[in-house]
Amino acid sequence: MALTERNEPIVDLDPSETVDVASTVSGLRSAFDASHTRPMTWRLAQLDGLLALLEHEAPALEAALAADLGKPALEGFAADIGSTATEIAYIRKHAPKWAKARRVGLPLTARP
Repeated sequence: MALTERNEPIVDLDPSETVDVASTVSGLRSAFDASHTRPMTWRLAQLDGLLALLEHEAPALEAALAADLGKPALEGFAADIGSTATEIAYIRKHAPKWAKARRVGLPLTARP
C-alpha cells in the first residue's frame, strides 16, 4: 500500500472486502454474449467514462505515482494520465470509422 510522508495510507483499503472474481467474469461474459458491448454508442460511452475517470481521479493518480514511483505531479500527468487521455480521445474519434464494415479481398488459397 502506498504511504504518504507521514506514513498515512493514501487509499484506505478494507482487507475484509473480497471480490468474487468468478461471478464478475461470468457477468461480463454474459453481457458480451448478449451483445451489450456491440453497439458503437455503448463503446463510446465506455470511452467517455474512462476520460471522466481520469479527469476526476487525476489528483489521486498523481499522488499514487508520486508515492509509488517518486514522480513529480507534472511528470505523472504528462507521461501517464495526459497521454492516456489523449489516446482515449484519439480512439473515440476514430472508432466509428474503424468499426465500419468493409470489403476485403480473399486470397485464392483461402477461397472455397
